[in-house]
Amino acid sequence: MYSTVFNKKGISMIEVALAIFILMVGIVGVISIQSQSWRTTRTSDYQGRAAQILSKELEDKQAQIMNCCLALPVSGTRTVYSSGGSTNVSSGTINVLDVPFTVQTTITNIATGIWNVKAQVTWTGNTTGISETRTVSTQESFRIPAGCTCAH
Repeated sequence: MYSTVFNKKGISMIEVALAIFILMVGIVGVISIQSQSWRTTRTSDYQGRAAQILSKELEDKQAQIMNCCLALPVSGTRTVYSSGGSTNVSSGTINVLDVPFTVQTTITNIATGIWNVKAQVTWTGNTTGISETRTVSTQESFRIPAGCTCAH
């Protein structure tokens, strides 16, 4: 009348040992992928910060070029910190959470009143980084103050 499912024997030591072994394999598997997860998170964070810095750099240079009353921005390389901070001159240290990014901007004249602006942002551990190029031209509606003499 009773089936073997209800035999009141309980769980044997072999079954307990097997369950513990399977649990340990699962825990070790999760722990082993944790470092990869942190690396992926760090890479994603750096790429996001670099994209924000790249966008700001291109927008600033574009605004300067479109208003011909301003001096033409110069090409160059500089270090930018993701929080907007800079190296502490007295101690030579930076904020612990600050990440230094190298921004290289190249501005080339391709025709009268038209420039190519290329910006590349790199960081420690990634010498390729991200880059983008925009073609920018001077525009009369951006001439401020009105009636000024064009600087470029």
